[in-house]
Amino acid sequence: AGRQRVLERYTWERTAEGYLHEIAGAIDEPTRRRPPDLLPIHPYFRDPSPMTDVTSSELAELYLT
Repeated sequence: AGRQRVLERYTWERTAEGYLHEIAGAIDEPTRRRPPDLLPIHPYFRDPSPMTDVTSSELAELYLT
């Protein structure tokens, strides 16, 4: 029963659905409180435009340090 539950619950489809749910929530409520271990979302990814452009060095500072 435990093995069957794992096979049903931990699938790539359910993982993708979970990510999409979190992304949609971040877009719908950008100021909602997020757990502290989540990475910040740069404004460019909410509104991709020249005004919110991001450089590779800025991305590296945000996500690779």
